[in-house]
Amino acid sequence: MVDSHTAGLLPGYGSKGLAHAAKGKVVSVCCVKESKDLHKLIDAVLSANIVVLFDGDDTGLILKLPGYETRSVTEPQTESVIRGSREGFTESISTNISMIRRRIKDHNLRMERLRLGRVTKTEICIAYIKGIVDPKTVEEVKKRLHRIELDGVLESGYIEEFIQDAPYSVFPTVGNAEKPDKVAAQLLEGRVAIITDGTPFVLTVPYLFIESLQSSEDYYSRFLSSSFFRILRFTFLVISTNLPAMYVSISSFNPEIMPTSLLLILEASRKGVFLPPSGRFC
Repeated sequence: MVDSHTAGLLPGYGSKGLAHAAKGKVVSVCCVKESKDLHKLIDAVLSANIVVLFDGDDTGLILKLPGYETRSVTEPQTESVIRGSREGFTESISTNISMIRRRIKDHNLRMERLRLGRVTKTEICIAYIKGIVDPKTVEEVKKRLHRIELDGVLESGYIEEFIQDAPYSVFPTVGNAEKPDKVAAQLLEGRVAIITDGTPFVLTVPYLFIESLQSSEDYYSRFLSSSFFRILRFTFLVISTNLPAMYVSISSFNPEIMPTSLLLILEASRKGVFLPPSGRFC
């Protein structure tokens, strides 16, 4: 709080008010904002910022300073790679935004912030590249986010449940990533990223099923080898899901189509097991 006596020491603050004069001539912090909204000033204090109030002036100054203790940037354990960046997102939304901006130095990269949660007031950032992303996708994401009404948002999983296309589907419709280079690559592909304060997991939409068979290292390998490994993963996915069904159908209903030697091996393996073939895969 600055009283009127101290304010008199400010040289020529004039009709614009004490806050404006202090902002331009006294305060040496790089990020200073003026605000007359009491709720914004309270939220700034709760977000570990400094608020300066002046006696006789209805405007306050918000000084953004690093307040909360944050974790240093480390390699994510969920997405370890042999080739590629070792950096991973942290729980600080400012750090996560800076890591994305360091990789995409373009003026079309948009970062739009909002707050979700009536009690927690968690800061959310919508990231996309104008000119690459479909504008309809951005508008749909904003519309779904503004429809969220919760007391608190503690992790990006809270948001994922409200913006996904098929809530009862076993397949995910919203992706998540813990590596900034992966999110940057997806932004260049025309996706929208949702960064949530307090979690290292960034949501990306829209999400394709083929991304479940994709590795972060695929972005750094030659297209022939990347395509080969993706086809290989998909092939073994089909084999692993169909081979048990083929075994059950053949051993239970059509054992005569198997060679006798293989049938004897299967029968020997079933000794001591009191479950039918279909019950062994439950």
